[in-house]
Amino acid sequence: VALHVRLVGGSDSRHGRVEVSLDGSNWGTVCYHLFYNSSAKVVCRMLGHPTYVISNIITQLTLILF
Repeated sequence: VALHVRLVGGSDSRHGRVEVSLDGSNWGTVCYHLFYNSSAKVVCRMLGHPTYVISNIITQLTLILF
């Protein structure tokens, strides 16, 4: 099973809320609870970006990729 990852709702392709999918059609938002730097590194690598900033705004996890 392949895990699909994307950023949505940001101002461009490097900003946004992290979503994951197992089938590529049903997407769910990643909760900020238990999402640590190690998780952010994996998501960034999956999206082809070397670095990141994690921003927890209220209950929404947002990644900013560089």
